[in-house]
This record gives sequence, C-alpha cells and structure tokens, in this order.
Amino acid sequence: MVVRRVLQRRQRARPAVWAAAAPVQIDKTVESIKELRREVNDYVTGKAPAKPEELQAVQIRALPGFYETGNAVLRTLSDMTLYGRPDDYPQQRANRITGLILDSLGKAVGAIHPGALTWIIVGDLKKIEKPIRGLELGDLKVVDADGKVLR
Repeated sequence: MVVRRVLQRRQRARPAVWAAAAPVQIDKTVESIKELRREVNDYVTGKAPAKPEELQAVQIRALPGFYETGNAVLRTLSDMTLYGRPDDYPQQRANRITGLILDSLGKAVGAIHPGALTWIIVGDLKKIEKPIRGLELGDLKVVDADGKVLR
C-alpha cells in the first residue's frame, strides 16, 4: 500500500494529547476561557470528578463517529501506520473505552497539568487580544491563517 510506505517514512512517537473545545460568541471569549479553565482545574483536582453517567455517555457515543466517513476510515488507517499501531487497533481502542472505570479515568486525569495547557484561541484579534492577555495564560503568540507567527 503506497500510503503505508509513505507514512512509515514519517513514523514518530506521538505525544499524549488532551483536547477540549468550546465554540462561543466573540464577546463571550474571555468568560468562556475562564469557565473552561475552572472546569479543567476542578476536574483535575478532584473537586468535580467524572460522574458515572458521563463515562457511560463517552463509552456509548465515542466509537461510531470515528468511522462514519471514508475520510475517517482513511485517517484511522493512516494513523495506525504512522504510529506503528497493530491492525486490530480499532478493536483494542474500543475495548479500552468500553472497559474504562471511574478509578482508571481518575488516574489518567492526573496526567493533565492545567498550568501547562496550550490554548488555541481563534477570533477577531482586535476584539479579544487585550482581554485574553489579561488572563495571563502564558506566552501569547499571534499567528496568521497560515500559521506564520506575527508577534
């Protein structure tokens, strides 16, 4: 398979990734960041741990969407090759998700370090830059649509 050979040349270790997204109105950007930061901190510190019904929702809803389109299937196959995953990786992943228990989830959450998160914020720079800088999220880089650092 051509894709497999090309991707094998680019094979590398993949860092652990955790992501959260919150599409909001531009005038609610700062408030939304504050709320998301609070929720992550509460979750990680155990102040607001995962609930059984949340875990069940992930177990039921997470898997089907990964294979709904041809692109999704291709992405899965490409990732399997790129990251050296076995051919039965989708089934292994399904087993891990459906086998999650709250204790193991709580331990995994401990690997999240809220102070070390990378925030990617998209919006009208003129309206949000100053208030976002006021949040002191860390080093702030402004990039254009092509990813070129402007400042």
